Amino acid sequence: MYVIWLFLLVAMASPELVGKPEKEIKTSRNFLILADLSFSMATKDWFIEKERVTRWQAVKGIMQDFIVRRESDKMGLIFFASNAYIQVPFTTDLNTVNTMLDEADVGMAGQMTNIGKAIVKGMDMFERDTIKSKVILLLTDGVDSGMEILPLDAANIAKEDSAIIYTIGIGDPGNSSSDLDERTLTEIAELTGGKYFRAK
Repeated sequence: MYVIWLFLLVAMASPELVGKPEKEIKTSRNFLILADLSFSMATKDWFIEKERVTRWQAVKGIMQDFIVRRESDKMGLIFFASNAYIQVPFTTDLNTVNTMLDEADVGMAGQMTNIGKAIVKGMDMFERDTIKSKVILLLTDGVDSGMEILPLDAANIAKEDSAIIYTIGIGDPGNSSSDLDERTLTEIAELTGGKYFRAK
């Protein structure tokens, strides 16, 4: 009799088989990409698999693989040239970040290179979020246009807010078609505790 009652109670509880719980990825930091879309990024001086491509096409190819590896980060995306625009607010949806990067093209943010404005725009994004760990990846092929805020002044603002900036210079300063300012990019990185790399 007790066994029958036990089976009835189990049946009324409507037990269900469930799969293994999904692995939860803990977000550890905000990672922001600042990507230069100035006109010089349309220069075709890169080769991918022996095919000549623009600097921007090369950057997209590099960054897409990098983005999908950032599973523990919330990522954001800002495009800059004469002005800086938030393309993707901080999100864990890395596919969206990749898609927006892929769909962007040179000239969308103007034709000049305003590095200082881009960094300040990035710091505004960080202020809207609660995660304390802040990392910026700045990609550019040119020299700052000198409008409004200077790059090192902007880097000091980032430093005061404990943001680390890694800088990537696109191109070869020894090439006559390159305006790459490695000195400034190195100083920005060192000031904030980051590093400078040259992509070529």
